[in-house]
Amino acid sequence: MKARTLALFCLVTCLGLSIPLGSVPGLPCAALADHHDEPTYRGDAIRLLEITGSTRLATDLGSSVNSSYIGQLRASNPDVPPRTFEIVEEVVDTMLVDAMGEELIEEMIAIYSRHFSHDDIRGLIAFYESPLGRKTISAMPAVMGESMQASEAWAARSVPRFQREVERRLAAEGLTVQ
Repeated sequence: MKARTLALFCLVTCLGLSIPLGSVPGLPCAALADHHDEPTYRGDAIRLLEITGSTRLATDLGSSVNSSYIGQLRASNPDVPPRTFEIVEEVVDTMLVDAMGEELIEEMIAIYSRHFSHDDIRGLIAFYESPLGRKTISAMPAVMGESMQASEAWAARSVPRFQREVERRLAAEGLTVQ
């Protein structure tokens, strides 16, 4: 279970690096034309995805999924021939690389084109190629991991307090929740 959670976390983190805040729903962004088919825009968008490491997602996720899935398969079927694990690894790697390598990249380019002009994409490339941008890319997995741990610890400390307050308020009004 932890390996699957880690794989999902890695995917979200990597995607987070490649999707700047302006594209997050609810945050303001300019209404832009959908121009992802323009060759120069598409090339620059792919370059941005490469700089941020997003194009390596399929390979990284494939490794995580393979480790988790093969570990579970081995634990539940200890007598399975080693070739079984090789086939599983080949299939997962191939399917993820093919699906994410083409389909997801195209979807991400389309998303970017709805939220960022070509000048915006060029600006993001300039940022991520700068020393601060490179530092952001390399530090973000650690920052996200530490943030996730801090959030979990905060929730563990705070949720009981919130539950007690809700119960107190409901009881004060003669309401109960089962």
